[in-house]
Amino acid sequence: EPVETVIVNLGAPINATLGTTSTTTISITDNDAPPLIAFQTATAMVNENVASASIPIQLTSISGFTVTANYAVTGTAVFGQDHNLVAGVVTIPAGTLTINLTVPIINDIEDELGETVIITLSSPSNATLGGFNVQTLTINDEDPSPAIAFTTGTQSIAENGGSIMVNFTLAQTTSLLVTIPYAIS
Repeated sequence: EPVETVIVNLGAPINATLGTTSTTTISITDNDAPPLIAFQTATAMVNENVASASIPIQLTSISGFTVTANYAVTGTAVFGQDHNLVAGVVTIPAGTLTINLTVPIINDIEDELGETVIITLSSPSNATLGGFNVQTLTINDEDPSPAIAFTTGTQSIAENGGSIMVNFTLAQTTSLLVTIPYAIS
């Protein structure tokens, strides 16, 4: 907390007179260590069909000063395709213990594996980095697997025609490897 002051004024003395200094100011300097700033947990998960994820950042004790920290954004999730969080500065106002960092999530229709947004706190002001200074947010895919089908229901080839190309189509895009067993009868 900031330096606090106490002003002491002498009143009208009895059997004495006031000297030239009748007021004194006492400064009380804070000797408490600054609070730690950290994410509430090291990991979080959200489905990609939600509008945003809320990531709590907290102090270990309430501060009399505004606390700030830089944060960087990395991970396998792609900015502009999976999320819209850019690197920046988080601010916790004086007298506040916890704030939430909002991560805007982008919902797509691609069947894919979960992707991560890794947020790393650094360079705090009026605080010290705490235990969980890295948060890994996993964005889970909720899109169904794509349907696969032949492009046509019948094909023909002459007995001496050699080979024939049998084509398939996927109903939607996927970033996953699609395999399909088949049988010839």
